[in-house]
Formats: sequence, structure tokens, C-alpha cells
Amino acid sequence: MTGPGGQSYAVLTLCRALHLFGEGAQVSKRAAANHALTALPDWAELIRWARDWWYAGGADDATSRHGEVVRFVDDVSSRILERWGLPHRGGPIP
Repeated sequence: MTGPGGQSYAVLTLCRALHLFGEGAQVSKRAAANHALTALPDWAELIRWARDWWYAGGADDATSRHGEVVRFVDDVSSRILERWGLPHRGGPIP
């Protein structure tokens, strides 16, 4: 997940998981990102970046957002696990 493609993919995948576990339906990356923009307003800028990078053919030499993406993955996965009453570590992913 060091390059922007992997980082974008990770963000969009978590958006899809959030939609699936919150709304009960699997949707496209684009639809999930659009939903997450409203559901996760604190993460809107990162979600918008990931969606736009993915669908506008982003450049592989774009600046890494690794730390921000790791925090997003940790936050959203924790939200999903908490909603379903599942145990989680509660800490950042190494």
C-alpha cells in the first residue's frame, strides 16, 4: 500500500465494506465512495481523492498518503466491527 493506486484501492474497498455492513448491499467503488462522503464527513477529502484518483486515471508518482490511509482503514474497520459487536484491536494497523 505504498503507492497511490494501492492507497486509493484500500480507501475505496473500506467504503464498500462500510456500505455493505451499514446498508446491506454491495455497490460499486464509486457509489460506495459517494455514500461515504456523507457518512464520514471527517474523511471526505481523502475519500474524494481516492475516488478521483481511481476514476480519473491518477498518476503513479502522486504523493503518498500512506499514514492517512492507515488511519482511515483503522477508523472505518473499527466502526464496522463495533456496529456488529465484533472484537477488534482498537489500535493502528502495523
